[in-house]
Amino acid sequence: MSLIGAQQAEMQAIYAHDESLNEGTSQWMKNLRASVRPVITYGFFFLLVGIDAVLAYKGLTSGIDFVQLAEQLWDDETQALLLRFLAFHFAVGRFW
Repeated sequence: MSLIGAQQAEMQAIYAHDESLNEGTSQWMKNLRASVRPVITYGFFFLLVGIDAVLAYKGLTSGIDFVQLAEQLWDDETQALLLRFLAFHFAVGRFW
């Protein structure tokens, strides 16, 4: 129980520090700070989707079987990469 209490106190201190960073700044800067994580997440997500779309198009136009192509495009590494993006986007406080 003491570990949970310590983690809660740490998170409250982190949130208080984050709120203190916004004191005296313009609304533009607050919006810019708030948009960093979504912009990074969406950028990497659309990059992944774009690369997969190009590879799928090239594979389908060259006559590769759809099932074989799907297994190559959606392998364990791609799944782990997508989950990393989502974990980064929804992570709160410290991560990795």
